[in-house]
Amino acid sequence: MSLTNSQFDAISFIYSERRLANAREQEARRDEVYRRIPELDAIDSEISSASVSAAVSRLTGGEGSSPESLHALIQEKKARRAELLSEYGYPADYLDPIYTCPICRDTGFVNGERCVCFEQESIRLLSRESNLEEILKTENFDHFSMSYYSRDFRDPLTGQSSYDLMADGLGKARKFIDTFDSDFSNLFMYGATGLGKTFLSHCIAKEILEKNKLVVYFSATDFFETVSLRHFDRDPDADILYRRALSSDLVILDDLGTEVPNSFLASALFTFLNSRIAGRRSCIISTNLPLERFREIYGERIFSRIMSCYVFLSFVGEDIRRQKRLDPS
Repeated sequence: MSLTNSQFDAISFIYSERRLANAREQEARRDEVYRRIPELDAIDSEISSASVSAAVSRLTGGEGSSPESLHALIQEKKARRAELLSEYGYPADYLDPIYTCPICRDTGFVNGERCVCFEQESIRLLSRESNLEEILKTENFDHFSMSYYSRDFRDPLTGQSSYDLMADGLGKARKFIDTFDSDFSNLFMYGATGLGKTFLSHCIAKEILEKNKLVVYFSATDFFETVSLRHFDRDPDADILYRRALSSDLVILDDLGTEVPNSFLASALFTFLNSRIAGRRSCIISTNLPLERFREIYGERIFSRIMSCYVFLSFVGEDIRRQKRLDPS
C-alpha cells in the first residue's frame, strides 16, 4: 500500500502519541501501586540493580556475584513482586510495559516489515481521506431496511417485485463479502436513482474494511478527474491515488453515467477495469443508467468486459429519498 510522505508522517505521529499515552498510563499505575504497597518500590529497585549487575558480570567475565546467583535473586524478587500484587488485587503484569499492539510493541514494524497494525492504521487514514469513515457510521448493514422495497412494485422486464430483487441483491452482496478472501468477484449495480445502490456499496465497503482490506471509493466525476490530471497535467497526487486504487483490494466506482466520457476517458476506464480484472482485484460499479444506455455511452468493449466478469444486481422501486420525505418517521 503506497503512502505519501505526509500520510506516513501522520501514521508515525499516531504511534508516537500511542507510546506516550501508554508510558503515562504505566507511570500512573506505578505511582498508584507504590503508594499502596511501599515494599514494591524497594523490590523494583533491587530487581533493577541486580539486572544491571548481571549485565556487568557478563561483560567482565563473571567478576563479583555469579550470573547464576544474580539470576536467582532476580527471580526471587519477581516472585515476591507478583505475590504482593496479587494480595492487593492486581494482576501479575500490572506494572509491565503497556502496548496497544504487543506484536510490534507500538513501533509499527516487525523485522523491518510493516506490522499488521500499521496496515490497519493506513486503511483507517485512507478511509478518512476518502470521507468513508463518517459515512459508514450510518450507511451500513445495521441501518439497512427492506421496508423501502415493495412486494407490489414489479419490474416490467422480469415481473419480479422490488422486494424480491433487493433480497436477491442482498444475498449476492453477502456472498461477495463472505468469499472476498477466497473467490474473485465483482458487482455491477444498476437501476434508477434513489434506490439504494450507493448505500449498499457503503455497506459492503464497511464489511471489507473490517477485514483489514484497502477500499478506495470514487464517484465517477472524481475518477475521471483523477485520470485526466494524471495523464494531461502529470499531477503527482493524482498518480499516487490512481496507483493506490489500481493495487487496492476493492475499488468502488459510484454513479457511472453522470458524465459522458470522451474516447480518451472511456479508454482509460477500460484499461483500469481490465487491469483490475487481470490482477484479480475486485470492483463494484453502480450506475443510474439502463443497461442499453450504459452500453451506448461506454461502448461495447467495456460493456462486454463487465458482462463477462461482474455479478449484476438490479434495483427497481420507488425513490427511497422521496419515501423518507413523505414518511420521516
